[in-house]
Amino acid sequence: MSEYFGYGILGFGGGVRPNYLLEYVVQGGGGGGGSRHSPGGGGGGLRYSTTKTIKVYGGDSHAVTVGSGGVANYTNTGAMSNPSGFSTYPASFGGMSHEPQTLTPNEGIGGCGAGGYEGNRGGYTPAEGTDGGQGSSGGPEHRSPGGGGTQNAGYGQSGSHVGGQGRASTITGSSVNYGGGGGGAGHNTGNAGNGQGGGSTANRGGGGGAGGHNTTGQSGGSGVVILRRETAKSTSTAGQASTDGSDTIHTFNTSGTFNA
Repeated sequence: MSEYFGYGILGFGGGVRPNYLLEYVVQGGGGGGGSRHSPGGGGGGLRYSTTKTIKVYGGDSHAVTVGSGGVANYTNTGAMSNPSGFSTYPASFGGMSHEPQTLTPNEGIGGCGAGGYEGNRGGYTPAEGTDGGQGSSGGPEHRSPGGGGTQNAGYGQSGSHVGGQGRASTITGSSVNYGGGGGGAGHNTGNAGNGQGGGSTANRGGGGGAGGHNTTGQSGGSGVVILRRETAKSTSTAGQASTDGSDTIHTFNTSGTFNA
């Protein structure tokens, strides 16, 4: 009732509630990397806009969920990550890494797929992520494919097993890549690097790189939710508030509430 009292019941403002538009990035947590020549973990799904498109009303509160990254594991499997979300814009978790023979589709398919599995788990348009790489070059290393990224699919052919590239966003005023895929590993030597998108870097949603037979892979990166608005439209200080020109940016590195 309080949202309408001044505008509707008392007649202030002719019954029109104040509102404004948000630009947004919603990045899910990246899938964790396993060991024993596992494929790379998939990057978390990415939902985003490049202009201010979501309408919010002053006085409303919106839950913000920031997904954690999947934890790396010395055993064959990495751990599941978690989705992120704002309002009606959820982003799926990244596909988890696992020894190829035992990974199930439900584990491997994510916002971005683990190596060998599909992305865009949520079925969104535009897609929230890409597929993991397919196939392996064979040989003594038995290298597994890289996880998918939010920009490009992972690789698994011709000796290349890096993760897919994350998608760049300038919502904060600087160009940052989100949701890169983790690199695949060989039987003896791991590629537990950042793929192409920052696997274990916090709040980037990158998939964890896999480890070799005797090495632990990487954990996936946690997700993030970023909202950008015109500074003059609201006095909200939700999340970590910063400014860029005439706009205010609200960055949520952990779950919270956006008070419009």
